[in-house]
Amino acid sequence: MEKVSGAAAPVHEKTIQVTIRTPAGHEAQFEVRLRERVDKVARDATRYFVERGLLADDQYSLALVSDNVARPLEDAARLEDYAVTEGSVLALVNKQPQIDG
Repeated sequence: MEKVSGAAAPVHEKTIQVTIRTPAGHEAQFEVRLRERVDKVARDATRYFVERGLLADDQYSLALVSDNVARPLEDAARLEDYAVTEGSVLALVNKQPQIDG
């Protein structure tokens, strides 16, 4: 696993490390600020995985995974609104419905 750090955060903003997974199961460690909006974290993670060829370039949202259940997070909310903590697992979820055929 590779650790990914964002820009330096002011001392007063709490940063934590979380795992973010793609729908295919690829994962990486990300350092995030609890005050960050869910949509920003999703965009940053998407860019990271797309640049490495591990994810199709599309629009994704995040879900908080707990006890093997993924709970969707609202894009406009902040991570702290969902009690995301050090070591939490987040999953990228495609915003567009998947169409077979």
